[in-house]
Amino acid sequence: MRKLPVIIDTDPGTDDAVALFVAKALNVNVDTIVSVCGNVNGSYTHNNVVNLNGFLSLDANIIKGADKPLSGSGFTAEEVHGENGIGGVILPKAKDNAGDISQLYHTLKQLGKSDVITLGPLTNIAYVLREHPEVKENINSITAMGGGFEISNIPNNAEFNFGCDPMAADIVLSSGIDITIVPLDVTHKVYLTKEELQDICGFEIDKTDQSVVGVMSEIMYYNYKISVAKKDDGALIHDATAVIQYLHPEYFDGIYGTVTVDNYGATTFKDGGNIRVIFDVKRDLVIERLKFCFTKGH
Repeated sequence: MRKLPVIIDTDPGTDDAVALFVAKALNVNVDTIVSVCGNVNGSYTHNNVVNLNGFLSLDANIIKGADKPLSGSGFTAEEVHGENGIGGVILPKAKDNAGDISQLYHTLKQLGKSDVITLGPLTNIAYVLREHPEVKENINSITAMGGGFEISNIPNNAEFNFGCDPMAADIVLSSGIDITIVPLDVTHKVYLTKEELQDICGFEIDKTDQSVVGVMSEIMYYNYKISVAKKDDGALIHDATAVIQYLHPEYFDGIYGTVTVDNYGATTFKDGGNIRVIFDVKRDLVIERLKFCFTKGH
């Protein structure tokens, strides 16, 4: 079990919400959660971070991160995640004591060494590395859900997180930090069929059930509905897969190399480098972990 404090940088997002639920259920040592614009605009992603932190009892410190990319205007994906980012689910409102993006530098320094899990665009991490290059010595590792090599989900053969802010992705991937990329090529292998979803979440959604498991089940079924409408094989839990990879790297196969990002966010892999790119997964074990999270929550 990993012991270092963890910073999760995220843009909730239905799969981000499930990822935070998984982090709580599997006892990730979450110290800080940073919001970033991405799946929906920054005001929604930040509110979702604050409210998920309270709802899931993560008790993490909160930082309000970037509401626009380092370059370009960015884009969002309400058609996938719903207007509010979490499929229309309304969470209890939690108190917002967030610091601003400058706090990320101070947090990294104060923690000494920490692991970072990024579930959205890499804007915040790139910003702090650009403004304070020395802070990379305080980042033990980065696990990034992002990129796609044979699979893309936005134009120009790119993946959403890297495509939202290609400049940020380039800064982070060229930083020399120990990085693991969990790309679409792997997350698409961890689709959940309707039968698997029913086994994990139950056969019916009760919208009056406002327990953690009840709300997370509603979000999962929303994800399934949207994914199937897009002709995917089942519910796609990209970000939860990345969190499970952080905890259980033995479930995944990867290869080390160099990853470059073009101006659209499309990725290219070359042998020889410090970035571990995940290319395969023991799917059944990941799904078992997810089922454990929902069972534990009851």
